[in-house]
Amino acid sequence: MLLKIAWRNIWRKRNRSLIIIFAVTLGIWAGLFICSFMGGFINEMMDESINHTFSHIQIHNPAFKGNNEIQYTIREPQKVLAAIESNPDVKAVTLRNVAFGMTASPSTASGTKIIGINPVVERKVTGFNIFVKQGTYFDGKTKNGVLVGQKLVDKLHIKMHSKIVLTFAGGDGNIVSGAFRVIGIYKTSNAQSDLATVFVNSDDFNAVLGNDTTFHEIAMVLKDADKVDTVNAAIKKQFPTLKVESWKELSPETVTLNDYIAFILWILMGVFMLGLGFAIVNTMLMAVMERTRELGMLMAIGLNKSRTFGMIMIETISLTFVGCPFGIGLSYLTVTYFGKHGISLAAFAKGMENFGMSSMVYPFLRENVYWEIAIMVFCTALLAAVYPSIRAIRLKPAEAIHKI
Repeated sequence: MLLKIAWRNIWRKRNRSLIIIFAVTLGIWAGLFICSFMGGFINEMMDESINHTFSHIQIHNPAFKGNNEIQYTIREPQKVLAAIESNPDVKAVTLRNVAFGMTASPSTASGTKIIGINPVVERKVTGFNIFVKQGTYFDGKTKNGVLVGQKLVDKLHIKMHSKIVLTFAGGDGNIVSGAFRVIGIYKTSNAQSDLATVFVNSDDFNAVLGNDTTFHEIAMVLKDADKVDTVNAAIKKQFPTLKVESWKELSPETVTLNDYIAFILWILMGVFMLGLGFAIVNTMLMAVMERTRELGMLMAIGLNKSRTFGMIMIETISLTFVGCPFGIGLSYLTVTYFGKHGISLAAFAKGMENFGMSSMVYPFLRENVYWEIAIMVFCTALLAAVYPSIRAIRLKPAEAIHKI
């Protein structure tokens, strides 16, 4: 009976009730969409850092990490590779050569990081082949082929099939160099990396060095990203003489930014809930004040304080939860649509690629966030209903009945 009365009371002032329902719907939608937008932004950064740059875990010679000198290689790389491949949590793993040197064209030169890769396996680890916009991704036919970033192409004034010279220090300290031909031009969301990194076939890299067993880096991706810490710890224990690092250690700034944005989002949702709470309190206080005589009469004929308190609470919570499903449903549809098609920021945030960020954002929300928001809305409505309910039970029937 109390629930029925409370529900009828809500719709006695239809316009006011619709306004608060609209406010709840809009507030939930706006809060969730902003969270999904920032979630997509974080995902893009994580995807760039993990899948296309660092992978989940990397292994190096400890001295190489400190000096970046080519003589500090991984000892018995094939043995280490085989041991990692046998780990059931590892999806794919690859060996790489790494050198820091110069990339020169007939007109100019630029300092670059030269990475030798196994083209077939690298597809499985980073999927780097998807970034090749012109030419081919190591077709296996061209000897001494090289992939060059679009930014570096512009700087060196070269084009497809141009010859460039890669120069770097060999293992004995002497300078070695080799002539390579541009077989592909790639472009990622990180313009700085595109300017400073070239990719060659590991066989061609080692041919320049005159040593086919030189490898400086082992990179791997896991089947389950949530097991990074566990697998990282296990590999560290398995190879104590090597430098084993997860993407969190390789890119701590990404972790920090992720945590910072997550913290900001919770604060933002708190602000939304606070605003929603004040709106509910204001609406219900108005309702209580308008119904002073009515409430006084109900209390005079036997409606006790606990029932009066419960009726106002039910009205408030019901009013809020009429708007909650609409807000969550609208958010789900919006996030699903833009999560598939993306939101381009190119017109508003030019130059994002210079900071390693993509101008295309795909909103994303974990499914449990919708439940968390529903719980937050319920708690907000519950707290917001307390004060109007207290005001209602403090009315004195005799005085309330005679109020005009």
